[in-house]
Amino acid sequence: MPKKKFGTLTKADIISTLTNHLGFTKKKATDTTETLLELIKKTQNLNSGVKNAANFTPYPLYISPE
Repeated sequence: MPKKKFGTLTKADIISTLTNHLGFTKKKATDTTETLLELIKKTQNLNSGVKNAANFTPYPLYISPE
């Protein structure tokens, strides 16, 4: 079975998911996304598998509505 390919996950995609599926305001979704990306950048040195926040292996994004 061929490996399934996924598109690029952008900040806008994350913000859209937070607003559309979880009911975050646009500002709260933007702030949350920026915080998440800052945490990823700050922990890069702790995890040698993460060289750049843009180089993650793509996985499907699913956020439970609960």
